[in-house]
Amino acid sequence: MALIWLHNRGGVFYRYFKGSEQAIISELTHEKPKAVSYELPEVTIENWSASARSSRSYIDEGRLDFFKDRMHSGDYMFVQFAHNDSKKDMPEKYVAPDDYPKWLEIYRKMAIEHDAIPIFISSITKRNAEDFPDGHFHYSFVEYREEMIAFCHDTDSIFIDFGNETVKYCEMAGLEKTKLIYLHVRPGEYPYSSHSGGKIDNVHLNENGALIYAGILVDCLRSCTDPRLKKIVDLLV
Repeated sequence: MALIWLHNRGGVFYRYFKGSEQAIISELTHEKPKAVSYELPEVTIENWSASARSSRSYIDEGRLDFFKDRMHSGDYMFVQFAHNDSKKDMPEKYVAPDDYPKWLEIYRKMAIEHDAIPIFISSITKRNAEDFPDGHFHYSFVEYREEMIAFCHDTDSIFIDFGNETVKYCEMAGLEKTKLIYLHVRPGEYPYSSHSGGKIDNVHLNENGALIYAGILVDCLRSCTDPRLKKIVDLLV
């Protein structure tokens, strides 16, 4: 069984599966963004995510063709977009909320044609409490989440409300502690990286944040009552 991964926490997700210490990690493609395989004793996770892509631009670039021959009966495809779909100033990426289901259907159709199971996941929140007068975190992609919920209801697809759970986590952690999971880098902290001069990024996660959020997603999978997820849940540590 393989899990085909289309969002950016795929690089740490494998650590939550049985046998992760035996993982064989290999590159499936060599041009950036690279696709990476994590082969475990009972499951293989393939991370085909590509940063800065929307549900539309990922397809327009032909990225579905990269792995369609690798998908087989009984596999799962995890699909998560919205960050870049919402960028109205980038017409090559932008997807209006009411057009979002049209693009999601292309992913669903491809999975179904291969007798695989698509899983649609609401996008993580931004670290945005400082942007609101009430000082609370608010979900950043409400319209896209609502469209995904309706789409999954209409197509009998699995929906995981990951975004809602990340808001809950940020509320619990608070403003200062969330700096430790999003990409907040002090000047000189990483002198040999592209962030040597410092970085304040309330959208992307650091490695610690990716691991924490992957753990939240694992909890979401465990709590989902859809029997189609049982094969995955049984493999989690």
